[in-house]
Amino acid sequence: MILEALSLMLTQNGLEQRRYRFKDHRFRVESHTFSKEIYAPPVGTVVYIRSLTPLILKQANRKLIQEITLEDIVRSLYKRWAFFEEGKAHAKLPFVPTYELIRTKYQHQKSLRRSDGQGKKIVVEGYHIELVVKNLDVASYQLLKYGEVLATGNDTVRGYGRLVVELGFDTA
Repeated sequence: MILEALSLMLTQNGLEQRRYRFKDHRFRVESHTFSKEIYAPPVGTVVYIRSLTPLILKQANRKLIQEITLEDIVRSLYKRWAFFEEGKAHAKLPFVPTYELIRTKYQHQKSLRRSDGQGKKIVVEGYHIELVVKNLDVASYQLLKYGEVLATGNDTVRGYGRLVVELGFDTA
């Protein structure tokens, strides 16, 4: 995914303010093999999802979602995936995520960021989350793994919305 993003940046978006583009570029990777296929966790596997930076997910671009669910995260990631992979600006999740919720934890966080345009500091609100789920469907898991690379929600360009997805096994 990272090489594809780099290729897209070099061929279509360009570099710097003048948008220098490189139509003929090549990458040479000698010791790794890459695949778009993502390992699907076996049934009974516990999936730990936590945010490294606050998530800023909003309802209809207005109100901050206070109790973020797995569906909210997957929906946001699908919109981002559809935009980058298929060029769709607005996309609805084509499936209903299936899972068993084991545990959830939210922590509200306010931070300040500097706005050069407004010449002042602006309050940014978000939530640190920890979700533990079991028997997560493959499509949701793949989107969550995609989100580890791309982040989710608003203000991802400023470092918000970073996720970590880890596998474990139920000890009960």
